[in-house]
Amino acid sequence: AGTAGCVLADRLSASGRHTVLLLESGPPDNYPWIHIPIGYAKTMFNPKYNWGFYTEPDAGMGQRRLYWPRGRVLGGSSSINGLIYIRGQQQDYDAWAAAGNRGWAWQDVLPLFRKLESNERGESEYHGADGPLTCSDIHDRHELMD
Repeated sequence: AGTAGCVLADRLSASGRHTVLLLESGPPDNYPWIHIPIGYAKTMFNPKYNWGFYTEPDAGMGQRRLYWPRGRVLGGSSSINGLIYIRGQQQDYDAWAAAGNRGWAWQDVLPLFRKLESNERGESEYHGADGPLTCSDIHDRHELMD
């Protein structure tokens, strides 16, 4: 029941012809630290809200295994990421397409990002305004944020 799963469930059931059961193995997202930007520090290693995965050893990382926090709570990893929404870099998408992954170039995925997003700043070349994922700026700045 993370962001992607919720959007997919909504799209699959939007016509009314199908119903979708959306399951989440973790608890509801009523833990106060989930709703405070700095609160991610309280969820990163908390097994109640985080699966606490590690990557496989990677040759490019000196055979190290990296910590890979993944949300185990209603809202999935989006609930434990410090309330941050960010996309990958254009160059990464273009490199994936150049490696033979058709449909993954930046110009291919940008329309999908725009369709997904409901940005409070409105529609622009890079952002959408009518999607199921609400994106907003930080309105109440605090010195700890900087």
